[in-house]
Amino acid sequence: MRLRRAARTLFGTVAAASLLLPGADVVAAARCPSAALGYAVLPAEDMSLPPGAEVATRESTLSACFLSLAGSRSGLDLGMDYAYVRHEYDGVTGRDRDLHRLQLPLTLRRQGEGWRVDALLAPGVATSSNVFKDLGSRAAGEDFLLTGRVELRLRRGPRSAWLLGAAHDRSLGESRTLPVIGLEYRPSAALGLRLAWPDPSLQLAVSERWSVVVDVFPAGQRWHVVSDDFGDTFDYRMEGWRARGTWSYRLTDGLAIDVGVAREFGREHGFVDDTGRAVDTAVDAGWVFTLGIRLGGMPLPRGRGPALPRLAPSTPAGSPATLRP
Repeated sequence: MRLRRAARTLFGTVAAASLLLPGADVVAAARCPSAALGYAVLPAEDMSLPPGAEVATRESTLSACFLSLAGSRSGLDLGMDYAYVRHEYDGVTGRDRDLHRLQLPLTLRRQGEGWRVDALLAPGVATSSNVFKDLGSRAAGEDFLLTGRVELRLRRGPRSAWLLGAAHDRSLGESRTLPVIGLEYRPSAALGLRLAWPDPSLQLAVSERWSVVVDVFPAGQRWHVVSDDFGDTFDYRMEGWRARGTWSYRLTDGLAIDVGVAREFGREHGFVDDTGRAVDTAVDAGWVFTLGIRLGGMPLPRGRGPALPRLAPSTPAGSPATLRP
């Protein structure tokens, strides 16, 4: 019942948003339809509690854009964003954890003379495997989540724009609202800089096929977990920051391969073990190794969960104005 209500709400939102796009048509935009598959490995690292315990993590992700509406100065994209995370423990009284997150992001964009607004709304679920495999009958209100972000760009000069906004998500392990503030700068056609809190990045086109992205972002999440006998529930909280470098090679116009390495630090895990004891523990900083493939015009995934583009996509990097008048 909850899923049907959520689906009707999302459909109604899309329908209402489409009214904001004068003369909008269903189009095959440069990045839609498109998809990205990703896999990440975090080797085992020491936990502060229990003494001698370790945790290793594997992540599998799938994101896609399957519908786009566009007007002369505005647009709308509808897609999906899925992540499966498995935490494997050594020295912990309890089973390994399999956690799922599925969201349906709706992205809106509007552009005027010297300004641009991008907004994201992403309803979904974040829960344990035993609930996720039968959401229709097992999901409860605690399994659902709603994240969002809005960013306003104000043209500062021929190659730069101020960036202001807010993000509401679980990237710090809890549902929080963070300010987004900084500067977007494109000194050349090959280089783009996002000097902004909380997720700065650098994007460099080395050649027509090779590109590099260096970024830093909060990499936390929170899931609602139900025990195997459905008798107990708790929230699994994960915190951390990830500094990442990704090398991308474009095989064809519609196919790219991404290889990355990252350092994750400031890590914490919070959960309940099989004895019913609450465990809030720091985890040593560790390496993250990533591999991905992108189809169509899907941009490189940014952080955990749905996200807006790193740089304003309205004009090529290094064009006379970051924001088209």
